[in-house]
Parts: sequence; structure tokens; C-alpha cells
Amino acid sequence: MEVLMQNKQEKTVISSKRELAGYVFQMLTETESKTEMSEDEKRRMEARIIAKLKAGKKLTGEEMDFLRRYNTELYLTAVRVQQMAEGLKEQLKRAKSKEEADAIVSTAYSSISDKDPAKEYLTAAVSNVSTEFRRSGAYSRLPNTIDEAEKAKKKQTKNPFKESDDMDTEDDFDLTGWSPLQEVLDAMPTFSAEA
Repeated sequence: MEVLMQNKQEKTVISSKRELAGYVFQMLTETESKTEMSEDEKRRMEARIIAKLKAGKKLTGEEMDFLRRYNTELYLTAVRVQQMAEGLKEQLKRAKSKEEADAIVSTAYSSISDKDPAKEYLTAAVSNVSTEFRRSGAYSRLPNTIDEAEKAKKKQTKNPFKESDDMDTEDDFDLTGWSPLQEVLDAMPTFSAEA
């Protein structure tokens, strides 16, 4: 087996598996040494990552890789924070009312121990996820209480062709006025200019 390996500076002919393995190892070590960071760059990167964690923001793959390589303790903390944030997002997506969403957020806050060394990061993540969810169109479309959600569900499952006395109550959630276009319009920012 002969393989022609072409690097930017040189061409190498490899005729055995051993030579191929040596070539791959050499290329990896060269790339790793080129990407090695100075101590100052490491400190700045770590400070930036800690600031993101304190703000409750999600870390990029590159940042997680950096932590995995240079600060495994902070990496494990970041993984835990991000898993908790993702779990909270999923719970909020399944909330049936604003009341239930608020209860989910409250439970998430109360589940963070005062003695937890990652309390600051966890609290920031809960706050960030909660704020994002409240700003989303999904939160604004939720009924206020669980009772309103149940009424809307019952109304949705009723036969639309059957006349009913309680179909015309104003406090019921009206699904006939809903459209996907309305969701887009509700999610758009509004601007006002005074003359």
C-alpha cells in the first residue's frame, strides 16, 4: 500500500501502516503545539467563560473544550449548569399555564442549595432561562391559570358542530381567532416614534 500525503510544505510517500500512524501522530502534535495557549490567554479565556456562567449564558463547544482541557473542575460545573438549564427549558415548554410556568421556575430556584459552590452559576442560568421564556411568544400565549388551560382543552375537544350553552362565555380561551401569522406578529418587536 502506498499513499501520497501532501502537506502545505512537503509531499510524503507512506508505504506502511506504521509510517501512516507516525505521520498522523506527527501532524497532530504539530497542530496541538500550534494551538497551545499562553498562560495569559488561558487566564483571559477562563475569565470570559466565568463571566458567561455568571450571566447564565450557554457556553460554546470551543469554551467547553477549553474547560475540559485546562480546568476540569469548572468543566464539570459548567456541564451541570447547562444540563439543569436544558432541563428547565424542556419543563417550561410543557407548561400548560403561566401559573404552572411560574411554579416550575420557583421550584428550580428552591432546588439550588445555599451551600452549593455553583449556586451563583445555577441561579444565573435559571434566571436567564426564565427571562428568555417570558419574552417568548410561547409564554404570552399561555392561559393565566391551570383552570383556564383545562377549560381551553375541554373546549378544544368538544364537537364544534354541536351547539352548547357554555360555548359563548367570554372568559374561555378562543382558539378560532388564533393563526400562525398572529404568533409571528405577537413575537415581533414594536416601535413607537413620537413626532
